[in-house]
Amino acid sequence: LSSAFIASCKAPVRLHALDASPHMLAEAQRTYACDGLKALLHLGDICGLPFESGSMDVVLTAHVLEHLADPQRALTELMRVLRPGGWILLIGTKASPVSLPIQMLWRTHGFAPNELEARIRDAGATHVERLKPVPMPLFNQLSLTFLARKPLNHSPTDQL
Repeated sequence: LSSAFIASCKAPVRLHALDASPHMLAEAQRTYACDGLKALLHLGDICGLPFESGSMDVVLTAHVLEHLADPQRALTELMRVLRPGGWILLIGTKASPVSLPIQMLWRTHGFAPNELEARIRDAGATHVERLKPVPMPLFNQLSLTFLARKPLNHSPTDQL
C-alpha cells in the first residue's frame, strides 16, 4: 500500500513504517528496497506511536485494527500524529461470512461498515468517506476502505 501511494506522489515523500514485529519490519525493508524506496523503520506499538503530535501529513494503515484489543485507542493515536488537515487511508477487515474463517484462524474480528466509519469519526476525523470497491471481488468481500481527514481546527484534547 505504501509503495503504491508513494508511486502516485509528485512531491518527495519521507516514509515512516511501524510494526510491532521485527520480522515484518525486515519484510518491509526488503519490499521497499525492491521498489527502490527508502523508509525509516520503527519497532513499536500503534497505540503509542513514537511520533510527535501533528507530524504526519498522511497515515496509511491496512488490516491492523482487527488484530487489536482496543482498536479505538489505535485510531485515536493515528489521528494524534496527523497534522490538522492531514488524511488517513484505512483498510480493515469487513465482517462477512467470507472473512469469518480468516477471523477464526487469526483470532481477529471484522467490522461492519457503519461501525468502522463511526470509530473513525469518534477518533476525531471528518470528511469520512467509504471508498468505492476496487475491481477485485474477493478483496471487496473481505475489506473496507475509508479515507478521512483530520479537521483543520482541532480541540485541545487532541494533544492528550
